[in-house]
Amino acid sequence: MPALATSSESRGAPTVLALPPSKQYASLLAPRPSTSTPTWVPEYRLSMKDGIPAIRFSPHDLLRSEQIMAFSLILKFSAGRPPLNDIKAHIELHWGLTGKYVVGLIDPRHILLRLSSELEVTKVLVREKKHIQGYWFRIFRWSSSFNPKKESSLAPVWVLIPRLPMNYFSNEMMHGIAERIGGRLLKVDNPTLGHSRPSVARICLEIDLAKPITESIWFWSSKDEGKARNLLAHLLP
Repeated sequence: MPALATSSESRGAPTVLALPPSKQYASLLAPRPSTSTPTWVPEYRLSMKDGIPAIRFSPHDLLRSEQIMAFSLILKFSAGRPPLNDIKAHIELHWGLTGKYVVGLIDPRHILLRLSSELEVTKVLVREKKHIQGYWFRIFRWSSSFNPKKESSLAPVWVLIPRLPMNYFSNEMMHGIAERIGGRLLKVDNPTLGHSRPSVARICLEIDLAKPITESIWFWSSKDEGKARNLLAHLLP
């Protein structure tokens, strides 16, 4: 029943004051719209596998989901490690990273380092000092096949090429040489680029150690002649 009120200035007919409408009970129980909108809608198929609910995403969407982790590395400590906060402090102080990054614990032996660019990834992979507070670690790229119980076969390797003609001492030429060796070029060291150590070229490659490492390469000259050059590979810890 509406409430009645009488004005103090007028003793005439009572004034009716309308009360605010009450919320419907059903509206309180209605689901609220989501505040986050997916950037894409993946395709998937629901099924059962050995009595367990299963889901299968399309290969295209799986590949797209992996792009989120494109600049991610794994640090593996095989014989103990410092506290996580000490690892974060060491990276902040010594590694010279300029972009944003995230350091997270996967398990007692594995640390995730998620970087912001391929340039930062290369900067970390070619580091020759691979220990923190005396604890040595391996470092390799994250992949969707990463399994903490298995060793990754990917590793940065420094390769020395003695008596290589000095006209090959450039980033451009070394990219082709790296492909012939079977690796991905990460860095050509400064003495090679600056010709200050002409006796040997030194490059860092990312190599799959599950495959045989090339021990020598034949370099053709412009006169249909050439010579084989031996390679010396040095695996980083």
